[in-house]
Amino acid sequence: MKHSVSREWALLGGLFLFGGLVSFLPLWDIDWPLHVTLGREILSRGALPLRDTLSWTAGGRPDVLHEWLFQVLWALLEGIGGPGLLKVMVSLLGGTGLVLWFRAARKAGRAVSSALFFSLAALLLFYPRVRARPALVTWVVLPVALTFLLPSGKGLLRRAGLLFFLVALWANFHGAALLAPLWFWAGWAMEAWEARRWPPPP
Repeated sequence: MKHSVSREWALLGGLFLFGGLVSFLPLWDIDWPLHVTLGREILSRGALPLRDTLSWTAGGRPDVLHEWLFQVLWALLEGIGGPGLLKVMVSLLGGTGLVLWFRAARKAGRAVSSALFFSLAALLLFYPRVRARPALVTWVVLPVALTFLLPSGKGLLRRAGLLFFLVALWANFHGAALLAPLWFWAGWAMEAWEARRWPPPP
């Protein structure tokens, strides 16, 4: 048992290194400077700008910065270490996300080999988005949110409350968070269906 646990920890370390290495890429995205610029503007104003101040075609129009927390974080990091630090952060979050996808599959009761396949498949699907942009946050947070769909010792209301808090924070980093409640209720419906289909023995 102890040997298998040690092997799994070694596998987690390998996944983190692999995810970090394949995510350690040049800052190809053309929009990361835009996010940094908006983050600096938010920090200098101490408030969110209500109108578009940067676009050539939409300048002055009302704007909603639904990714403002990511932009502030990116501006702070870029101010500390320049683009190089952003590149390192993408690598760290790339590796962390791969580990979290593996752990989500293991918590769902999958074998190590199945969880490994699942996490690598998730990386393959997400890979174009594992860049210096807000979707990077979804790569890390989504597997955490998915664990709230799994039956556990925590009651349904507690899981719903934790998911609500996570989504409220996540939604200010990336808009994909708004789909999380749908996943939760789908998981709750499946859990209720399984409980009805297979009632506990008397």
